[in-house]
Amino acid sequence: MRQKGMAYWVLLMLLMACSGNSASDPKDTADFDGDTGFVDERSPDTQSDSGELDGADLKSDGLDEDSTVTPDSLRLGVATGRCFVPIGVPSAGYSQAAGPEHPHSPFTEAMSATIKEQSPIQAKVAYLTWGDKELLLVRLDKIGIPMETHDEFVRRLESRTGRSWEQNVILAANHSHQGPGRVWEDLTGEFANDSFWSFYYNLYMDRLVDLALEAMDDPQPVNVEIGRTQCPDCHSDGRCENPDIKDSRLWVISFSSLDGALRAVWLNFPIHGTVLGWESYTLSTEAPGMIEQKLEERLDSPVDVFLLQSWGGDMGPGDPIVEAVVPANPEWPEKYNRLERIGQAASDVVLQTLESEMTPVLDTELDSVTVRFPFHSDLMGYDTAVWPYTTGALLCGDGSDAPCYGEDGDPPNMLGCLPMPAGAIPSDCILSAFRIGTIAFLTLPGEPLTQLGLDAVAMVEEELDTDTALIVGYSQDHWGYLLHEEDFWRGGYEPTITMWGPKQGDFLLEQVPHVLRKLADPSYELPFELQPPRKTPGPAGKSYKTVPSTSKPAVMQQPDAQVHPGQDVNATWIGGDPWLETPIVTLQHLDAEEWSDLLRSCGRPFNNNSYLMETSLAIDPSYDDTDEAQQREFLWTVSLPVSRNVTCPDDLKPGTYRFKFVGKVLRTSEGSYELFSQPFEVTFEQ
Repeated sequence: MRQKGMAYWVLLMLLMACSGNSASDPKDTADFDGDTGFVDERSPDTQSDSGELDGADLKSDGLDEDSTVTPDSLRLGVATGRCFVPIGVPSAGYSQAAGPEHPHSPFTEAMSATIKEQSPIQAKVAYLTWGDKELLLVRLDKIGIPMETHDEFVRRLESRTGRSWEQNVILAANHSHQGPGRVWEDLTGEFANDSFWSFYYNLYMDRLVDLALEAMDDPQPVNVEIGRTQCPDCHSDGRCENPDIKDSRLWVISFSSLDGALRAVWLNFPIHGTVLGWESYTLSTEAPGMIEQKLEERLDSPVDVFLLQSWGGDMGPGDPIVEAVVPANPEWPEKYNRLERIGQAASDVVLQTLESEMTPVLDTELDSVTVRFPFHSDLMGYDTAVWPYTTGALLCGDGSDAPCYGEDGDPPNMLGCLPMPAGAIPSDCILSAFRIGTIAFLTLPGEPLTQLGLDAVAMVEEELDTDTALIVGYSQDHWGYLLHEEDFWRGGYEPTITMWGPKQGDFLLEQVPHVLRKLADPSYELPFELQPPRKTPGPAGKSYKTVPSTSKPAVMQQPDAQVHPGQDVNATWIGGDPWLETPIVTLQHLDAEEWSDLLRSCGRPFNNNSYLMETSLAIDPSYDDTDEAQQREFLWTVSLPVSRNVTCPDDLKPGTYRFKFVGKVLRTSEGSYELFSQPFEVTFEQ
């Protein structure tokens, strides 16, 4: 029997208490350049001043004398960057109500604050164009994508580019439970994300649009190949109430320039991002992102890897066995080690596939479609005796535990639910489909369980006559768990987050053939009335004004002068308010009496824009001590293992190193700073 965790009960309390969005209101010291008169208002209405891009210019560049390049060649542009996610925002996914024993910050309301970053929260953007067709895919370190996020992104992108994007934008979350909270726009999502905060949301969204424009700047012709492997040890069946079912297929799609250089890799695999847990108070791209990073580091040039979730609803993270590193590093957190093991195991099988098991996609014609349709209980054919909650419900099962499949025990009362007030649950839904030649993709708006995901695959294969059908879950919209009706009645955790009851998943699947037919034939007449985009979220929450730093930036704790494999290197410095930005920490190497930024084996900078370093923040006086301080000391710390417990091509070699710290600080004005730690020597001699 599987018992419900604390998140279940917190959700119950939050939903009963919630009434909507909050409307309340070597040098060790650095000189920095300040802009006099700086006031950190950062209005949420502020838009980037980037100029509009001309659509024709975007797609005409690169038609050189190479006869293999035609106007109908598939082109790809890629951009990856940090999202605006300051340390201190809550992580989203666990419904962690903050008590007095948990950290809080000005960036939280009901949930505990984060205090460190295991890996940066990123957005990855792929821009594809073929002839006059284009597609923008955005992969986010986020628990899910409500439709409001998709629609607001489209509106901002249209404003910046001057053309329509309604049919060809895909927003897909990787389902990290350590991604940012407070950027979810509706009531039902707030239980896992903290209350919606429009001031922060606007800055977050503007950063996404900036990255999209960067990806669109210079798309280049590419060739496409596809392969399929599996990684059964990378994930585990997390639902015991239904029969054991686990499909470990891992699709690999490569995009290479015409000279053969790898440009990007898309992976499609189901895995929950739930290794670290909310009491780690950590921002992280989690298990899905670690698969990306461990593959990226093993390639011989900087290549952006995108992991697109498939049917991750009942697929928890695994704990594969990989080759042990000697000597072990007992100082590095075991949960970080587990994330790296998952990434290592997945990258093992992906690399083998990339090297010898890929099939060229000869026809790379690009098409996409997005369909919005009515989605509510009146359309699902309920008998009121079977489902009496006409305005929707959550937490069905009366909080009782359900027996695992095949076990003795009474099934829970799945009609014991928390009714939702009229209008709290949206009555529309969105599905998108797109294809790159014979590769077909279908989005699913939430957390599909394996069986429902496989049934959706079969629909795509039949409707589009293809054997390469990929599901992109956690994308475009979010309706909780997507499962078949018979699975709902078995109880367990998953049906508690199913707003329109037992028929929700099956009704959604009934719409899939219509979307696929619309993709294949734009003249196909849909059997329902298309719904309009959802509205822009209104103001919610207070603004935030950056707090000045008490002291000038300076290194406070130097690294040990000599370190060995199996140890960590740590340094602490005074920096600025996290709202300004997370400082970038770069490792430098001394070579022939010259310091230079170290590059990783894959050609990327060796810095904390990866999982290699943990970045943490302590504040004096702390937010727990007082919310009213006019100045604070912001003490940043970086931790770097000399050697890791999982094989890494970037473990430090013997030599002399130092940290470079670059960030922003507010004192009498805002300025930037650059600091260097004292050198430290890595030696293998104990």
